[in-house]
Amino acid sequence: LALLAQQVPDTDLEVVSRRLPVVLLAGERNNAYDHIEVANFDGELELTRHLIVDHGLRRLALVGGPPDSPDGEARFRGFQAAHLEAGLPLPEQPVVRGDLTQAAGRKAVAELLDRESERPQGVLFANDQMAVGALHALEARGVGVPDEMVVTGFDGIPLSRLVRPTLTTVRQPMGRLGEEAVELLVARLADPERATVARLLPVTVNRRASCGCAD
Repeated sequence: LALLAQQVPDTDLEVVSRRLPVVLLAGERNNAYDHIEVANFDGELELTRHLIVDHGLRRLALVGGPPDSPDGEARFRGFQAAHLEAGLPLPEQPVVRGDLTQAAGRKAVAELLDRESERPQGVLFANDQMAVGALHALEARGVGVPDEMVVTGFDGIPLSRLVRPTLTTVRQPMGRLGEEAVELLVARLADPERATVARLLPVTVNRRASCGCAD
């Protein structure tokens, strides 16, 4: 059984794992099970560093997901680390949180634009769906991307290549995630007593038009 983290309560998972091999995808590692995650921290660190160093942006905001999402919190820590590295003020929390939908991205844009404080130069969204919603909302409000505000996402879903401007994002190796999950399950079937394994898969920053890079 390959499970996305937090989809099954721990008590149920313990019962299931007595009969079936289990591998957890994403989320925090549980040493009782094989585990695979992507480099969320590293990806957001590299993306934020790109905006700060290569584009010279100083006022950045991150729109986060639910606070109980380990992946989302790892991405926020990467965002913080890039600020520390650059000697910029440390953001203590995401500027807004959303439920990872396009509607949440549109709502986040409305909140940011309607505030009296200075607008951020760039907004990093916890996932691509929110970023796509933000692009639509910014267009409706007459805010140019990337000239007036940079927008980035995280995940690398196909839609990120189709929106205009194309979305700068961190691509997760989703296909490889599935392949390695099967590899671990097959190994667990062959040797149920083997030590649990944890794997961290690298991610790739796709630099596109929404941050001011060429497609």
